[in-house]
Amino acid sequence: MVPGRELNKDQYKDDNKLNLYVYSQFGKIAAGSDRLQSNVKAQIQTIRNHADKASLREIIRLLKVWKIHLSKPYKSFFIELIAIRAFDKKDITGTIWDRLKAVLEYIRDNVKTVSLPDPGNTNNDVADTLSDFDKGIMSDEMRAMISNIEANSDNIKSYFIVNSEFPCEEEKAEDNRYGEKAAGLSIPPPKRFG
Repeated sequence: MVPGRELNKDQYKDDNKLNLYVYSQFGKIAAGSDRLQSNVKAQIQTIRNHADKASLREIIRLLKVWKIHLSKPYKSFFIELIAIRAFDKKDITGTIWDRLKAVLEYIRDNVKTVSLPDPGNTNNDVADTLSDFDKGIMSDEMRAMISNIEANSDNIKSYFIVNSEFPCEEEKAEDNRYGEKAAGLSIPPPKRFG
């Protein structure tokens, strides 16, 4: 939760505008010196407007798994916006690895210079939530990740852990306990309950 204060007293329900207080150093934004005006609903709507792209959602989820699994300091909103930008700027198609690699390459090549205007207030650049040093680290991380995965595809597991509660599509197909339909019949699993 981000602490915010209505920009205009008793008008939040109408204009959705907030001032967000910066408690500590936030990339290039100094602690306590700025209140960032934003519109959280506009931010959410931007993500929703792109959410119909199943490929994009899949890549954003993977990047968030990477962020959480390896305790990366990058803001989720930054990751969402830079992934959206990659999809807007590049023709991203192919297998999930092809799409993920294209986004990783975009981040590697552009994170140091990209501008990501806050949809809630275009005067805010979400890219400023990272310092130049952090942007350099992120670029290097993308370069190393691509190189390591291409050197040995099993290395992908060290970046993107598999959640056993949500198996991959191939595993779901193999774990289809009802079997394939044959001539209109379905084959129930041997142990259906308990």
